[in-house]
Amino acid sequence: MALMKKKEETRKAIEKSTCINKARLKKIEARQGCIEKLSSEVASKLGEVAKAEAKYKQILVDLIVQGCLKLMEEDISVKCRAADARIVQAVLQEAQNNYAKIVQKAVGVTPKLRLALDKEYNYVGHSNN
Repeated sequence: MALMKKKEETRKAIEKSTCINKARLKKIEARQGCIEKLSSEVASKLGEVAKAEAKYKQILVDLIVQGCLKLMEEDISVKCRAADARIVQAVLQEAQNNYAKIVQKAVGVTPKLRLALDKEYNYVGHSNN
């Protein structure tokens, strides 16, 4: 009797665990589907924004400044898509100036920052192998 009860409890525990895992997998699949859809939408919108050069330049400047604020380093190499190399090179000085203004305003110290387009690894998506 006790053995049958133990087997039944084990069976129910396994069944419960299986249901929980199935639900978890469905949730992961749904999340992955959303991420893929979002990635696709972002890529198409990025392509549209890249066509509006003035707006795209400002986005690039803001992203570079944001990265600089996260890193807080003196020398930073910026990687970009090969298609964006010219425009990124053109906005580096503006990004450097904006970064300096933000840090100066926040802490009262003028930071030393040297931004450069990454030459060693070329561009994102390029392999040196």
